[in-house]
Amino acid sequence: MNTGPLTGHGLYVNAHYKFTQVWIQVMIVFRENLRASNELSLLHANLRIAMIYYALLGQLNKKWLI
Repeated sequence: MNTGPLTGHGLYVNAHYKFTQVWIQVMIVFRENLRASNELSLLHANLRIAMIYYALLGQLNKKWLI
């Protein structure tokens, strides 16, 4: 992991920005989830949350671990 003053901070800001963007998306899906009227749409919304979450983990791992 690169912890230099410039690159380390840049990676942190970039990861934080991506996390914020994905978190907003998760909240939108969560709101849709609350509005959902049947179990199928609830399942669909939960699957979308899981996919967004794992996509975020993949992005952070690429930035921080490699």
